[in-house]
Amino acid sequence: MEQVSPLQAVEHSHLPVLFIHGTKDNYVPTSMSEQLYEHKAGPKSLLLVDGAVHGNAYAVAPKEYSEAVRLLIHQALRIEVHPTSITSISPELTGATQQAALPLST
Repeated sequence: MEQVSPLQAVEHSHLPVLFIHGTKDNYVPTSMSEQLYEHKAGPKSLLLVDGAVHGNAYAVAPKEYSEAVRLLIHQALRIEVHPTSITSISPELTGATQQAALPLST
């Protein structure tokens, strides 16, 4: 277990990654997803779901969750797409030049 390092794993990965985390998670601190996002190389996005606890981000914000996944898939396949139902997504997926505001509100 001492050799497992999520930070090292994301630093060396160039695969698209969508980090999804609830802001009320009492099992894994939200800061851990934010730290992984900051260290991630290559395409990435971070969806913080306001009020969601561990593992229930989809139940709290199904539209935002689904849209973030759709954008990640389209970006990975290099399909031109524009966000439709979410209010904030990181620029790595949308091609925007400014960082999106986080956390996302439901």
